[in-house]
Amino acid sequence: MGSVISTLKSTASAISYGLKTVLTLHKQFSSLLERASSEPGFPVPEPTKSYWLDDPPFPALCDIQDDKLPSEVDIVIIGSGITGAAVTKSLLELSDSNLRVVVCEARQLCSGATGRNGGHIKSAPYDEFAMFKSKLGPEDARRIVRFKRRHLEMIKQLGKGIEVAEVREVETVDVFVEREDFEKAKKQVEDVREWMPEEKHRVWEAEEARKEFGMNELAVGAVTYTAGALWPYRLVTSVWNDLLKRFSGLSINTHTPVEKVSHNSDGSYTVTTPRGVIKAKHVIHTTNAHAAQLLPPVRGCVVGAIAHMSAQRPGSSFPPTHGNRSWSVIYSPGFDYITQRPDRPDGTAGDLMIGGGFFRSREDGLDQVGIWDDSKNHALPLMHIRGVMPSIYEPNWASGSSLIKAWTGIIGFTAFLPATLTMSQTFRSVSPPEVRPPTRLGFFRAATPLFGRSSTPSSPRPASSMMQRRAEGKRRSLLSLLGRKRKRKEPEEIPRDPVRLNFLFVGSKAAGQTSLLFRSRYGYFPDSNAFSRPLYETYVNERFYHNQPVRMEL
Repeated sequence: MGSVISTLKSTASAISYGLKTVLTLHKQFSSLLERASSEPGFPVPEPTKSYWLDDPPFPALCDIQDDKLPSEVDIVIIGSGITGAAVTKSLLELSDSNLRVVVCEARQLCSGATGRNGGHIKSAPYDEFAMFKSKLGPEDARRIVRFKRRHLEMIKQLGKGIEVAEVREVETVDVFVEREDFEKAKKQVEDVREWMPEEKHRVWEAEEARKEFGMNELAVGAVTYTAGALWPYRLVTSVWNDLLKRFSGLSINTHTPVEKVSHNSDGSYTVTTPRGVIKAKHVIHTTNAHAAQLLPPVRGCVVGAIAHMSAQRPGSSFPPTHGNRSWSVIYSPGFDYITQRPDRPDGTAGDLMIGGGFFRSREDGLDQVGIWDDSKNHALPLMHIRGVMPSIYEPNWASGSSLIKAWTGIIGFTAFLPATLTMSQTFRSVSPPEVRPPTRLGFFRAATPLFGRSSTPSSPRPASSMMQRRAEGKRRSLLSLLGRKRKRKEPEEIPRDPVRLNFLFVGSKAAGQTSLLFRSRYGYFPDSNAFSRPLYETYVNERFYHNQPVRMEL
């Protein structure tokens, strides 16, 4: 009897623990989703101190700004990191005219992610090809990987003559500490060799990897290939310095956060900052994780996440690399990343730049997503990256190791691929009126959009019926998904391609009408003072819905 009671108690305890775990995960995921869809805010004014920003090559540029902002320019570029520098360089060098360009930066020059990262020029062809192949097929995967690999040569060319940037080619070592991860990587290497024979990988089994690279028994294998490393802040600030010398129409304004971008009736934009407003023909957002602050449509699509970096002195017995090697220590689901700077002038080894530990946080990485505050370090990730290299190199480490500096930065994440978007702005961005006259909107399926006549049952493409809004039930919790009985959803009607929806604007200028598309995407009708008459617009569903069911709701 006692054993039965003991068994029941153990079972009840296990069930209770399981429920607590599920509830905790539910709470963590809910919190993550809430943060991810929230407003990012502006970069915090006092971030952690990055090693890369020490001893700047151009001190005068750190806090550069005009005495007074120009009132009107051709282009405003928001952000002064590597993307902002690349866009500015391309525009100025390719333009036939003397463009007037203003760069607005919220903090010091290049003090965001570019001035806080790991210093790598690296993509893993075998791993990335496998990922893209599973989603896009081998041909597209190969094109993307080749594009990414070209970055190494391009940045090396850019870095020629900029010695302070330390741009160099390195041998990179992907170190595996779990056998399952290593076996998966070996299969990926075989696959990429078939599709991309130009990519040279070498697979090192456990014993030969330990002997070649001086690692201990924690390393179960390694994969090596070509990558690059650099001092990113110094490269980008060198580009800015060169552009300022060559182009009189360029000005950079640090400590000038852009608070708002408004569209004017003449097609121009008004850029509002604490130091004044600028009228511009074009506005380019190169704000990475903070993009959604000024571009609400991408909120929840571009999400910030905090990442940890450190600069450390290697142990006295660490194998010399003279700055010609980088590492990744891989363990599913995460990895750590390491570069080593070239030797110091006195011949001693360069500093190790070590980052990672993302999934070693209190909530296994979930609490690192939806974060835009780089003013503090988190204890657990920092403790992890402080010990990663000694852990795999002892006894080839010894004494003398020390932490020089630790800092954080904010990474911009998208669900799959990075995005470069043209943000359509047909109407002025103003608050909708509180009271609106009645509005009528209609749409129809066009058999031949060119002639604008509605379809009939005898048309080549039969008319699609208006899709009724499904009654919303109670919001289901995570626990409800564990139930046995699940209500089957009614199948969605998916129109045959191509589907074109014609939207009619009906009513007076004050009525505030716009297309159903705008209403469904943004949740309100913008001001319609731009309308001088009833208007028609045609959208193709593939551009916006990617073959998903077309559902338009008022």
